[in-house]
Amino acid sequence: DLKKASNREAAAMSAQGGAAAEPGEYEQRKCQLTWNLAGDRLLGVGNATGVSLWTVGEGKGACQVYRVPTGSAQTKVTCGCFASPGSVVAIGGKRTEQEGVAGNSSIRAWPYVAAGICVWDTLAPPASALVAHDGAADTASAMPTEYTCLAWAPGHHQILCGTKAGELRVFELRQRRVLQRVEAHGAPVRYCFLLEGSDRFVTLSGTAELKVWSMRGLECLDALPGLHSGPRGVGSVLGKAEALTCAALLSNVHIITGGQDGAVLLTRI
Repeated sequence: DLKKASNREAAAMSAQGGAAAEPGEYEQRKCQLTWNLAGDRLLGVGNATGVSLWTVGEGKGACQVYRVPTGSAQTKVTCGCFASPGSVVAIGGKRTEQEGVAGNSSIRAWPYVAAGICVWDTLAPPASALVAHDGAADTASAMPTEYTCLAWAPGHHQILCGTKAGELRVFELRQRRVLQRVEAHGAPVRYCFLLEGSDRFVTLSGTAELKVWSMRGLECLDALPGLHSGPRGVGSVLGKAEALTCAALLSNVHIITGGQDGAVLLTRI
């Protein structure tokens, strides 16, 4: 039982530091970094920095960077993940506003679609690099405002997609469409981690709620709310900060999180 065995094994280790940047300033500067399974490629995604793919190796000239052209499909990029061992990447964010008739996702600039999720083949020419997207998954009014996290499930050929509204979506790469949707959290889904060797995954919300899910039918297996407490004072009133600040999967049984309460917690799943 997750509630009984959460074992905050490094409970309340102090995470004191300098003054934090203003939320808006932080949003402008931050960049998400993701390694591929082999550990020789690094994907960097940021709204200010764009999307870059680094090839990492030993020796002179072994480290190279490739700027991934993403065009005008999205007005904001916030997250990304590898969707293959190395050359195919998925980018999530806020899609471009549609033009023309409602329900038509076409736009006038390349790649001529408006989509929240875009899957790019970095080895293909730019004109044919967009190999999948969710632009036709819903009507404009039903599309998520913004995607906040992505995770690739290679054994299922699927991408798990968290949204700002707390919804969890499953994007099927072979069928190139959204297969499932579920209301996962009452706050933005900030992290999604696959547990290798199992049929489970973990999500974390901005309010530091942790949930364990089954890939089969998106069944919630367990939940642990309130790992961290939210901010106090002006920030809490204005809603400028969330309880959860960072998280990382250490193993299939341990997750480490940091929060606005100044604590770093090691939680056993």
